[in-house]
Amino acid sequence: MSLFCFGHLVGQCTPGGVLHDPAQISIEVAVPQIPGQPDLTGKARSKAQVCKDIVIWPRPRMVCWDAQGKPTVAPLSVIEWKHNQGEVSGYDLEWLCEFSARTAEYVGYAVSTNLPSQGFTLSCTRLFGGQRT
Repeated sequence: MSLFCFGHLVGQCTPGGVLHDPAQISIEVAVPQIPGQPDLTGKARSKAQVCKDIVIWPRPRMVCWDAQGKPTVAPLSVIEWKHNQGEVSGYDLEWLCEFSARTAEYVGYAVSTNLPSQGFTLSCTRLFGGQRT
């Protein structure tokens, strides 16, 4: 993940663009949890926030907590990344789809990669407006 963030995403920062500052990019940070998370995991309870692999914020140095300390601030994008699992995670797809349905101007990505020794593959599913696009 850090290789992708620092080797690719930082280079995509352009003045005036959506991604305009490297400080918009976060690795393993909290975002607001979806209300239906217990249904996805089968757990009785969930936390108000959850850590995600790569998060892109609308402005530099943002976090999910509002002025009252509640996790209500949504990112522009979440990228969930799995390595050596063969395909994108079903749980990630469901979570990102639900989050995208509830969050305007948000795009989620579920990514899966495999090592070159196993025949390198990269799979990516984009989620926007509650749908795979």
